[in-house]
Amino acid sequence: MRKKTGKRRVAALMSAGMLAVLPVMSAAAEEPAEITSIEDADNIMAAYDDEDTEWEEIYLDSAEDMEKFSCNCRLDTWSVNKKVYLTKDIDLSDSTFVSIPTFGGYFDGQGHTVSGLVIRDPLSYTGLFCYTQQSAVIANLKVQGSVRPSGKAMVTGGIVGDNSGIIISCSFEGVVEGSDYVGGITGFNGQSGILIDCMAGGTVRGTHYTGGIAGENTGNIAGCVNEADVNVSNEDKGKSLEDINLEQYASGLLEQESGDGKSDKASVLNNTIDSGGIAGLSTGIIQYCSNSGAIGYEHVGYNTGGIAGRQSGYVYACENAGTVRPERCRRYRGPDRAVHCGGSFGGYRLSAV
Repeated sequence: MRKKTGKRRVAALMSAGMLAVLPVMSAAAEEPAEITSIEDADNIMAAYDDEDTEWEEIYLDSAEDMEKFSCNCRLDTWSVNKKVYLTKDIDLSDSTFVSIPTFGGYFDGQGHTVSGLVIRDPLSYTGLFCYTQQSAVIANLKVQGSVRPSGKAMVTGGIVGDNSGIIISCSFEGVVEGSDYVGGITGFNGQSGILIDCMAGGTVRGTHYTGGIAGENTGNIAGCVNEADVNVSNEDKGKSLEDINLEQYASGLLEQESGDGKSDKASVLNNTIDSGGIAGLSTGIIQYCSNSGAIGYEHVGYNTGGIAGRQSGYVYACENAGTVRPERCRRYRGPDRAVHCGGSFGGYRLSAV
């Protein structure tokens, strides 16, 4: 069955040496234990094969099933210890489906496609799933649609808005738009979140922290491929480099968030755009990923990169083949002292590449 292919992929990534970067992180990062490793992901997925645990199995084969499933997931404990399987492709075009509020079980798409996803309501934290818990696994799922919440929606993703679980061997094709924290797969990948072997295509647009795979990554992204165009057109508000308060930029955008923190951090500088092929902003791990999508547009250049718009985490064995704009911008001698743009990374601090 398709469910096993995800586990084989985890094993393949482990054997390829993707854990090699983790000891480096453990030596230098302040809170390394909280970032989920490939090995941790394998253990979490293996737990769902425990024959001594009683799992409730749910099978979805229609838009009506998806609607009912979403309604049941309003209670955050409902999906725990459940295995959910798609048994056929499902078209949501003419349905009343709304985003799945929260999920903490195992969702196996078995290679099937959920198409016709349309999100237009003015909601933050949205996607096919709004939030995935640390115990959640979403595997072998293809999603096609348009996630374009109206207003100034934050934390918007093609598959998950805010991810704290495992997303493996999944893809999104379509359009994802939002204000802040916008990604083709997930808007925000938390420290316990891990994305493995995922792919995004289409168009991703946002104002702050916009990535082909994740808007912001504080967890682990491994073996993912972005083919989506990220912020290739936008309305620059006519500001020049001289209009930017660099002291405010460095102290406000780079400081650790307190509480939720996303809204305050994103609003410090209206014209800042962290746009990346894999992640708009990454303080976590990105490894063995590639980008072929076009990133950025012709403007003065605010943190635009083929892999990450801005990063202070760890990047290993990644490749960018996409066009990154602006192709010319002001250079600088040290990180965080000016507006950045570049090939693989727009702005960066201490990194292992």
